[in-house]
Amino acid sequence: NVVTHVSEGYRMESPDGCPQEIYDIMTETWNINAGQRPSFTETAVKLSAIRANTS
Repeated sequence: NVVTHVSEGYRMESPDGCPQEIYDIMTETWNINAGQRPSFTETAVKLSAIRANTS
């Protein structure tokens, strides 16, 4: 069951071809403690910076 899996710490592996910096952002948003997750704005800023550096 998904809830049990996640509560036990399971997280999806990085998809093939996914840059590490993107996967790092993904895992930050999955923190079990909501207070330790980045806000949408923080996540958007990080993604924008990555996009700017890859264009």
